[in-house]
Formats: sequence, C-alpha cells, structure tokens
Amino acid sequence: MSCWVDLVESLLGQGNTIRTEGIKELQLLAELTGTVGPDLQFLFDNYFESTNLDQLKDIARKSSPVNVIDKINQNGASVFIANAFGDSLFTPNQFPSFFTALTVPKHLEFAPGDHAGAELSGLFPQRSNYTKIFGVPGAVWPRAEAWFDYYLMKGNTGVYADMPTVILNTITTNNTLDTFNSWSEVTTSMKKFTLGSRESLSPSKRSAEEELAAKANSTFGSLVTITTGWSTINGGIAIISSTVEAILDHPRVWDIKDIDRNYAAVFKTSRGDLGKTALKVRGVAHLSLEIVPEADHGNVIVYLLDMPDKKIDIGSLITFAPYTFSGVKAGKAVTLEIDLSLTSWNIEEGHNLALVIGTQDRLFKDQNPPKKTIQITDNSVFQLPLH
Repeated sequence: MSCWVDLVESLLGQGNTIRTEGIKELQLLAELTGTVGPDLQFLFDNYFESTNLDQLKDIARKSSPVNVIDKINQNGASVFIANAFGDSLFTPNQFPSFFTALTVPKHLEFAPGDHAGAELSGLFPQRSNYTKIFGVPGAVWPRAEAWFDYYLMKGNTGVYADMPTVILNTITTNNTLDTFNSWSEVTTSMKKFTLGSRESLSPSKRSAEEELAAKANSTFGSLVTITTGWSTINGGIAIISSTVEAILDHPRVWDIKDIDRNYAAVFKTSRGDLGKTALKVRGVAHLSLEIVPEADHGNVIVYLLDMPDKKIDIGSLITFAPYTFSGVKAGKAVTLEIDLSLTSWNIEEGHNLALVIGTQDRLFKDQNPPKKTIQITDNSVFQLPLH
C-alpha cells in the first residue's frame, strides 16, 4: 500500500524533476522520528540542489522492484498493490508496465487521495464498516486481508473469489469501483486534440502517421508565448490536498480567469468538441508539446481541468504533471513528451476541457531561469485516454 516499484521515477519523474515539497516532508519525518545519518543527509542535500543525481539513481535502482521483475516471477510471489491517484511521493504512472510484466498472481488498485490517504480508514476501530470512513473509501483492507488469507493461510474467502484483477475507484464518483481483468482493458481509445490559436483545444482526426508527417514536414507556428514565473494555478499541498479532497468528495477547482496569461497558457474545447455523451477518462493522458524556449533548460507544468459550466470559467482539476528539460538549444523548437498523472474521472455530457501550461508549482523545484520566454507552437497534440 502506498508503495513504489520504481524509486527513480518516484524521486525524479520526467526529466529529473525535483519534488521539493513531498521529499522535504519525508526529510522532516526522518528528523522527527530518528537520527539522519551523514549518508542520508548527503543524499537529501544533493537531491534538493539537483547535483550528483546519477549517484542517487544508482541507489534508487537497487531499491526498485521494477529492476527484478524476472526474479519476482521466478519466485512466484503473489503481488498486491494499492496506491493513490494523487500520491505526491510515488506517482501512479510507474505501476501499469510493472504490473503487466508480472506473470504471478497479482492485483492492482487505485483510489482518490495522496500518500497513505486511501488507507486512512485502517487507523480507526470501525472494523465492521470499511466502505467509507471520514469520506475515504476503506474497502482496500478487506481485500488485502482476503489476499493474505488465500495466499498465506490457503483459505479461499468469498472476498478473494470475487476480487477483480484491477480496480479503479473513480475520483468523481467516490466509492464507485470500475473493475478490469487486466490493465490493457483500462484505456480502450485515445481522443486527440490539437492546440490552436485563440486558446482552442480542438478534436483532431489525423492518424498517428499523419501527426508524425505533419511534425516532420512543417515549421512551427507560434500560438502563444509565456514567461517563466508564478501563474497562481498549482497542484495543492503535498500529502494533504488530495486526501482532503477525497474525504470531502470535492476536487479542487480553479477559475481560469484568475490565471495570469503572462505566465501560463490556457487551451479550451468548445461546445460539442467532447461529443454528446459522457466520457470515462481512464489511464494516462499525454501531451506532445512543442516549445521554443529562450533558455536551454527549464520546466513546464501541465494541468487538465473539467469545465462543467459554459458560462462560468471554473474547472475541477483532473490531473497534472511536471516536465523538466535540459540541454536543448535555446531558440530552437523542441518537443516534450509529457505523461500526465494516471487518473480515473468521469466527464459529464456538455462539459468542456481546459489544458493549462505553466512553469512554476510549489510542489516542484523551479528550474527555469527567471523571466525567460517559452513559445508554444501549433505542432502540439494532446491525447485523452478513454474507456
């Protein structure tokens, strides 16, 4: 529960992104509960300073099950994994490929909340009511107990017999489960959108081959230019925000009119762009973002919002992700392949989407030179995972 399988991905994410707030909370916990030795202090210092990261990666790899999948399969271990969609420490994107590669008995589930938030109900004595305690779905506990009963005590329980291979506790319908026989069943299609002028996010009918050809044969056209800096929108407070939202059953919202367009770009769908039926967003959204940065390094943060009202520009945060780039040529176009954090979310009929692209979030170390521009081009494509 609330585990990792790839510690490098957990600590450094996409492009050596430093997760300052979450790791600082880990550091504080270490200091409060024990004595931080010189080796660990050295790792903390280097992590926050973005130095000696190769050494950190070497240590992290040795603690990562993803690097010993063959041995896990050979040993015949029974693997039960339960994590949160909003985990600030161990992002959910690291699990699907690991889980798929396992050939042993296995189970994977995700629930709303942050690190350890989905398991909070196990701290309380109401053992007879696991379904929802303080708003947090707690059914992970009887499933875990049934897993132990079956694989350690060889006791075939009814809970185990009915346990699906994959469970997604959808964020917008807290405590309603989607179940699947394998991870490959979760995302059945990707709906493509192109980023356009006048802040448009328009459905694209081009095939993957046509997208590649368009990128290869065209020169970039600048859509919008933003400057590195704070744009108000953010991913909340590490460990706390996502779990509080799960307890309240109310995702955080943002008024996009309050987002400073000097420091962030906002692309929105128009009426009818999402079709005439509700959509089940399941899996990992992807943004192929072409930019022309003024500096040779920096980072961008991408947020996806569900916009329920056509007349009010307030949206609920579906998912987000950072991306750090380095060693690029300043003034030259470069494409960043950005995976947003895995999610399970229902978009109701008549809603719209907003894709916000900024450069700063307190959850992550700001690696942008100050007041440098980043152009976003019309060669950018967003893909929404659907079931």
